[in-house]
Amino acid sequence: MRYTVITTFYDDVLFNPAAKITRTERVTGTPIEALAAAIRQNNTPDDREIAIHREPTGQKADLAELVVAARDTSTSPHTRRQWITSMVDLIHGWVFPWDDWPRLEPPPPVYWEQAADNWARLSPAAPPDDLVAVLGTRSDMSGHMVFVHAARLRVREHWPVVIEVEDDAGATALIGPFTGIGGALAYAGVRLPSCGPRRHRFLSVVPPEAAPDHALALTQGITTDDEPPLLALLRAAINPHGHEPGEDAELDCLLAHLRGHRPVQLYDARCLDDECEHADAAADGRCHRPAELGTACWGCSAIYAPGGEWGASPLPGCTIPWPCQVMLTMAEHFSIDIAPHRPRHFPPQAV
Repeated sequence: MRYTVITTFYDDVLFNPAAKITRTERVTGTPIEALAAAIRQNNTPDDREIAIHREPTGQKADLAELVVAARDTSTSPHTRRQWITSMVDLIHGWVFPWDDWPRLEPPPPVYWEQAADNWARLSPAAPPDDLVAVLGTRSDMSGHMVFVHAARLRVREHWPVVIEVEDDAGATALIGPFTGIGGALAYAGVRLPSCGPRRHRFLSVVPPEAAPDHALALTQGITTDDEPPLLALLRAAINPHGHEPGEDAELDCLLAHLRGHRPVQLYDARCLDDECEHADAAADGRCHRPAELGTACWGCSAIYAPGGEWGASPLPGCTIPWPCQVMLTMAEHFSIDIAPHRPRHFPPQAV
């Protein structure tokens, strides 16, 4: 597919209703060629407007479509470098606005955060490593890691959300997608009252562009050898004869419910950001022994999907210690002594 970028120039800024057209320029080319043209005009004064069209249909497109199309068609090392150069130029325009005088160098953190917001509107995936590496070589763009960390969070906030609904008969359906959690909550507030007969939960839909990295992050370092003893005891008690999934529906339901209430270890954010006494004492300035704050239940706690630089995390207003009441109820039913498994760190659980 080819695109045409049409730039219309005016004799004054666009918000002046008396501004008159002086000339137009057209560039037609491959997605990467059109992207370079669009970015060249996008990072300049507000006396012009840009229109992007698909060829040969003439249908309207936008910069977000062009960014993705150029990325997906950059299959050679040369065109990949062209795409990265164009995207770095675009980011440069965000953190060095043309109307800043004097120019703020290095760009303040708030400019990088605004650039991350702009990135999330254009791309469903976080900035790739090769683009980040090029950003790091630009001496006038120091502080770029603020953008990288913020962009990783912002893109998740723009992912679609669906609502999984289950009725009393066990039938489930997916409703959506909605734009972010806000749109899903608005729908649920009207159509799925919490006191109604239909149980529901909210699920993020990972775009294909972000799926490989996201799947890797979800499974990084997770092994069955690391699971707490209580989980292993419950799993053995629920399925003592080693039935395969699908052989016993009731057993499968309990095991699935067990997985939903897995524990998550909480760490001191200062340690994760290398801003603790451990990092100060280390030769490389990094914290290699983050302080543990305790263990929370993933299923019972309120989880904020972007959750900060280090991924999804429980919200302080509803962080439920693990083992939660679900685990304790199941342990009591299967006659498992829960005394050795009560949480010892965070926060103390009422007896």
